Amino acid sequence: MTAEQKKVLSGLIDGSTLDAKLISYLKAINLNILVLDTGVDGFYFVANNGVVLDKATALSAFGAFCDFYDKNKTFMAVLRIRQATETLNSKEVETLSNADYLEKLQAVRSSLVNAYGPVVYKRYIKIVNSASGNRNRFINELLQNVDDCTYPEDEVPTVKMELKDGKLDLRYNEVGFTKSNVRSITAIGESTKKKIQTGNVIGEKGIGFKSVFEVAEKVTIHSNGFDFILTSDKPTVPNKCTPMNELSGTVMRFTMKDPDYELPSSDKILQLCICLKKLKHIEIGDTIIDINDVDDKRVIVVNGEIKKFNKYTYSFKVNDQNAIKERSDGHRRISPEQSINFYTSKDYKPEKRFLYSGLPTEVQTNISLIIDAPFELTTARDGLLQNQWNNYIRAAFYNALARFMEDKKEEYGIDVLQFAGYKSQNNEVSFSVFESSYLNDVPWLDKLKKLQVLPCLIHENVWVSASRGNCKVIPDVVAEFILENRNTGDELGTTIINSMNKSQYNGLLQYLGCEFIPHEKSISFIKKYVNAFVYQPKLQSALYKYLGNPQYAFNRNEKIAPLIASMPIFPIRERIDNLVVTIYISAAEGTIYHHVSKISERQIKVLDSEKMPVEMANRILSPKYAIPPLTQQVLDKVYQDNLVYMIEHDNDMAKIASYLKSEYDTNRSSFIKCRYTLLGLLNEIPMKMQSNEYSRGRKFVSDKNKIFYGQAIQNLLIHDDYLDLARYLGCPDIDNVTFEDYDGLFLDNMDADDIQDILDNDLKNRYDILVGMIGQGVISDELVEEFGLEYYRGRNVSTEPVASPEDFPSQKVGSYSFVMGQVNRKMQYPNIYQPVEVTIWQPNEAIYPEAYLYNQYSSKMDDNACFCQMCGKRFNRNYVQKVSIVPEPSYAWDEMYLSLCLHCASDYRSMRRNNRIMAQLKADISTTNPEGWGVIEIDIPDVQKTIKFTGAHFAKVKAILGAESKITTKTKRDVHKEEKAKKKSKEVIFDDFD
Repeated sequence: MTAEQKKVLSGLIDGSTLDAKLISYLKAINLNILVLDTGVDGFYFVANNGVVLDKATALSAFGAFCDFYDKNKTFMAVLRIRQATETLNSKEVETLSNADYLEKLQAVRSSLVNAYGPVVYKRYIKIVNSASGNRNRFINELLQNVDDCTYPEDEVPTVKMELKDGKLDLRYNEVGFTKSNVRSITAIGESTKKKIQTGNVIGEKGIGFKSVFEVAEKVTIHSNGFDFILTSDKPTVPNKCTPMNELSGTVMRFTMKDPDYELPSSDKILQLCICLKKLKHIEIGDTIIDINDVDDKRVIVVNGEIKKFNKYTYSFKVNDQNAIKERSDGHRRISPEQSINFYTSKDYKPEKRFLYSGLPTEVQTNISLIIDAPFELTTARDGLLQNQWNNYIRAAFYNALARFMEDKKEEYGIDVLQFAGYKSQNNEVSFSVFESSYLNDVPWLDKLKKLQVLPCLIHENVWVSASRGNCKVIPDVVAEFILENRNTGDELGTTIINSMNKSQYNGLLQYLGCEFIPHEKSISFIKKYVNAFVYQPKLQSALYKYLGNPQYAFNRNEKIAPLIASMPIFPIRERIDNLVVTIYISAAEGTIYHHVSKISERQIKVLDSEKMPVEMANRILSPKYAIPPLTQQVLDKVYQDNLVYMIEHDNDMAKIASYLKSEYDTNRSSFIKCRYTLLGLLNEIPMKMQSNEYSRGRKFVSDKNKIFYGQAIQNLLIHDDYLDLARYLGCPDIDNVTFEDYDGLFLDNMDADDIQDILDNDLKNRYDILVGMIGQGVISDELVEEFGLEYYRGRNVSTEPVASPEDFPSQKVGSYSFVMGQVNRKMQYPNIYQPVEVTIWQPNEAIYPEAYLYNQYSSKMDDNACFCQMCGKRFNRNYVQKVSIVPEPSYAWDEMYLSLCLHCASDYRSMRRNNRIMAQLKADISTTNPEGWGVIEIDIPDVQKTIKFTGAHFAKVKAILGAESKITTKTKRDVHKEEKAKKKSKEVIFDDFD
């Protein structure tokens, strides 16, 4: 036997299912086979060291020898296939006409069927009928075969399919079948032969065209002189049929197993045609498609609708000979010159994309490219084999993708990263170009890092790779600013990536190693150039969007929230020269309110919600600086504060008096809400006097039509124009004028009219007035003698309490629980004392304890008198002081003060510095029930003193002390006191809180 014959037998034995004992024997004799001319067909003789076969029928004789050891009875069939292959490869067969070749081929294929036998051949039929696993891929197989054909150069490659009455007619204008084509579609592939031997019928390559018999009963083929029929029960045996007249190209008629078979939709047909290589005109049922390629453009017209595609081709050479050999089959050699095509389109956006290998597979892709790569597919052409060829194509694909991204970076900018195939979920990034772990199993990240596809922000037309390091990513709003002001970019880094408005790539950029500038640094940069950000609409919009992004939650960041609040980025409406304009302020400058129509004035700053909606403002700001609604209560409070501020700080008394009178006359609804506050400031309020001068201090009205002629008293009497306002504010009657009031006029002398005014009008305190004026020399001796005032000379002005039969004021509290509720609600937003300077403290909002105390302890008989809470006596209001109940209070309340005369005020301040006395006082207050009592007395045994409260005042004090004791959060003043105590400071404490 020749060496070539031995090599053939060795290959057949290695892939067979022969008994292991026979294979061991053949290996032991080293396949020592001797062929002799015995003249007996199929003769064989077995010896210890070799086998003798008949020379003329060597392969048949060897098959007969092995038959006993061939359980599946397939080895002889394989030998017959080998003989048939040799027959068809002979030069003699090649010289036959097409009709004679078909007859010869039919005889060979029939002999093979007989050689296999019915059992084995049925296995093959089963493989054919389950080849695709999807009956809808029938059209795919036809298009693939048609697109692989050769077409005349002067004709447009065209295919037409028409389905009617359960028969599908296929026509295409190729040059026609060759002997090799006929042999190929009737052959059993090499790998399929092995499957037949083992009985494994899982889909396998080598089926090819014959997979159509999954849905077709038979097919009649007419092409280039070949006229034959293939059937589903014998798909490898061509049977002659009647030729067609005037045939051009190839015609096939399929008789469908299912008479109701339907052609795919136009969308599905378009999907099949995108990556076709040769066909340019396709008609499938009612769908007509034309394909036009010009350079790197492909235009596909589907029933008149145009779809445009850009084509990118990556050509390469397969240098792995083993992979090429593996990919080739017995009828066709694979070229090492291969290409991968990418298609992009704005017109074609399918819900899902699939990998193509000529036609679409069922391998889904995750990037916005249509990928056509020469992978080797399974029999069903829907999946990929995992073999050496595909390993090579897989590596080539990622090289192609990398080259595509670098070539397209100028066109796409940062969007070229959309082709990286990354996924970001729960801050974890992974790469998944395909829905295939096999295709994704490559070191793609390392290659991506080296690609110079990241565009620089500051330097135009410059791209860098992530592997170079120092690549920075900044917020979009900062990037927009730097694009307009490139000279500022270096402050944040020399290599800033232009990812503006492309936050979808942030996860990938971070994964590639780019550094994200900390938000605190970005916001500090914004603050430096804040005017440019707020006065340019585009930048302003981007700024607010950035700062209010809930993902960043800047308003809960302890470092960033105050930084944002300090920036003048909040628009408020303000009136300037009768024009309403928008200016920008920081939230730290004071509370900003929101209102539909009002504009800012003095302390009221109203947000311009057209430029910054209040919802956005509150997302940007921390709760501390939240934008509250501008309610009537706020307006009333600000209105009152404005009045107080004017009274206390404006030096133009005529202006103040005129404004207050105007507000009383024209804006009374707001003005009357400030009554108690103004009562506490009565002596500070200037009014026009009868003398036509404007004056602060004590002022009086005359309700008894008294007539005064002296200049002195006219400086104390309010002008008629202001009488209504004065009476509303409770200015006392002139009958109650005192020596101190006259003394406050700083008179050099009094004339007769002044003295006559005192004597004629029966002033209640005329004794003190005359004694004081005479004692100070304001009344001359001549006038003393003229008016007979010697009695008053040398006497003293009375400083004793005002004699009165009145009892200490009484006012019951209705419900203590109601009072507690009021206090607790207010404690939700407590009026905390804050440090203004080192040792001076003032509350957030002004309080007016004088007005409250006057309301509680003023005399009902004398508007100018007030009771002392310790001695219980009544004094002129000028000699009564407000004194804080507790030393250095942390929270500000109108009610936490005592009304004390000068003497008792001094005593109480001394007592207040004694911690034990204060602790006992608080304990007594906490255990006393205020309900039902008009007056409550609290004894202080250590100093034998008693403090009297009205029931209402006491209830408030008790509720406030109780509420404050429950607060665990320390105010700044609490901390200050603790630090001072630790240092054992001997600092003098001034009662600034009084």
